[in-house]
Amino acid sequence: MTACFQWDRELKNDTVRLLNGYQLERFDKRGILAHLARDWRELSIHFLLSQNVPLLYPWTAKEEVDLRFACLAPSILAAFKERRLNLGNEEAERLPDDIASDPGFHQVFQYSYFLEEQGENYSKPKGGKLTIPKNALAFMKDFRTWSIRPVSTKKERASYLKLYHFGFIDGKAIFWRFRPLALSLEELARLMRENIAASMDVDSVGSASILTFPSAPEGSVISFPSSFTLPPSSSSGRESDQGSPSVKSSQLTETVSGKEGMAPPPSPRGRSASPRASTSRGGAARGEQQDSARHPPPRDRSPTPRLNVHVLLSKEEGLRIDAWTDQVLHVMEDQHFAELQKNHLWKPEFLDHAFLLLDTPNARVRFRLLACYSGAKTIGAILNFALLRCIPFRLAVPISSVPVFREARLAPAERALAESYYPVGSGSVPLEYGRNGEGFSERYAVRFLDLLKRPHVRRIASMGGALAWLAWKSGDHLVQDFMNGPSIQVTQYGRGWSDGREANPLFITSDELSPNDLDVLLGHVWDGTTERWVWPSEAILWEYCSFYSGEMTEELDRCLQYILDAEVGKGKAQARTKNGWYQFFRRTARLSAKGKEKDDSKGGDAESRRERRRELEAEFEAQEEKLGSIFKDDWARIRVRDIRLPGICR
Repeated sequence: MTACFQWDRELKNDTVRLLNGYQLERFDKRGILAHLARDWRELSIHFLLSQNVPLLYPWTAKEEVDLRFACLAPSILAAFKERRLNLGNEEAERLPDDIASDPGFHQVFQYSYFLEEQGENYSKPKGGKLTIPKNALAFMKDFRTWSIRPVSTKKERASYLKLYHFGFIDGKAIFWRFRPLALSLEELARLMRENIAASMDVDSVGSASILTFPSAPEGSVISFPSSFTLPPSSSSGRESDQGSPSVKSSQLTETVSGKEGMAPPPSPRGRSASPRASTSRGGAARGEQQDSARHPPPRDRSPTPRLNVHVLLSKEEGLRIDAWTDQVLHVMEDQHFAELQKNHLWKPEFLDHAFLLLDTPNARVRFRLLACYSGAKTIGAILNFALLRCIPFRLAVPISSVPVFREARLAPAERALAESYYPVGSGSVPLEYGRNGEGFSERYAVRFLDLLKRPHVRRIASMGGALAWLAWKSGDHLVQDFMNGPSIQVTQYGRGWSDGREANPLFITSDELSPNDLDVLLGHVWDGTTERWVWPSEAILWEYCSFYSGEMTEELDRCLQYILDAEVGKGKAQARTKNGWYQFFRRTARLSAKGKEKDDSKGGDAESRRERRRELEAEFEAQEEKLGSIFKDDWARIRVRDIRLPGICR
């Protein structure tokens, strides 16, 4: 079901609940039975085989006489299998002499991986620079549905230029949603708000899948420039949708990883903020959705009904929770809960096996309070909110469940790269500040990018503070990777965090960054006399930032965006001392307090700041005790699927 786009769109809720109850996602890949002569246009056989999906097909006279399918002939496959068993994989890939000398066999090479004649009516993308002519037509290519749709607005184009590869084909710009841009040295310039012209080349196999290939199913071949008919597999099935490309187009804010469902948070209300709701060029283009009103509301895609168990509370208990909510909202800087996006895609197996760990009363209060919020109907929605608001938490899986997330086999190149990341005694080398900081900004940029490519860095998405903010700004793929479960650091090399040394271990594990890794990401250095940071650590935020109380605020988002735009983005990364951060946040607080009756900008001395933190901690502990009378389970260490959310009679 997960391979079918919006399979539940036209089904009744009871039917969807019943099907979800089977939890089919928990099983391994199932095979596909295909009739080659009939189905080859609808299937990307090369893609299925590359993903190790079992493919079954009857071999009939129709396939026998069609050279298109010669590469799938049982006799040829059997011959190669026998050679592989006898000679090994590498030698087996060479054609046997008797076959290589047969002129008839070479006709097989007239056909591509997509079973089309080579050069059959499609032009290869030539790559392009990061500019699109003003009047040029632009289209988004969706591999999964063999369809494309128009990209008509400037904001869409600006957004996709930052997210995806694209090329010019017959004068038309084609974006490839399933080929996200990877952060490289060139991409750092993009991240840092620079306009860099870079050529994006693709391989010949990838280029065939970029366009709707000529033999695609009837109805999905695009006739430029005005016909945009989607195939039945991706349309809503409603007659009223016909001819309305805007209704059938997918949301503008799809994740960098090429998977649907990672929409940004709505515009912040009150003083709340989200790194994806920023008005800067880095976040606004992704966060704007011009035609949102024309899209039907998305269905809540929580993985399983078992995650939605509610404990019914009385009206009196509901009123008490409402009163406590008001008190805690005051602690949370008078922030209003934004409507939660229900379209984030958590891997069902991850939430089914994972344990939620909340280390501080601050986090436990925020999570439990959100569970009482009417917009958070599932634990998935609560976790989404925590990611969007940069609230720290950890999801860890039992060591016995690690094989569930292990990839079947790493490609040789991937394995070699991973082994360079996770050798015995691995860990990042500390950053060097240099004499008077000379060359520090360049060294930091290179080290930051190198570390960002490592699989286990997905962990920063749930670490809160500036690290979680950087996860959003460095590409949504980090967040989506986190939602997919542990990386190969855990599944292949067993180098992640575990609770084995605790007094009462659950024997769970998760991705983990070494202290040196964190220092590199935050730009933490020792200049010989004092410590400095490019980005504020959690400890610095609590100690010196008067408008921080455990999650992202509008003021903090503005501060971090300034550092990204004016300093790091211009190659002028500035590493501040503790006093430098105190002065930096104090100036911001003064500007925020301008015009208010009460000026909270005065930071006071160190003792005053410590007193403020103690008061906050005490208040959160008091609120946690109150909420604990409603939530009988200890949310400090609890299995996600066992969390019971309160249903309140209002």
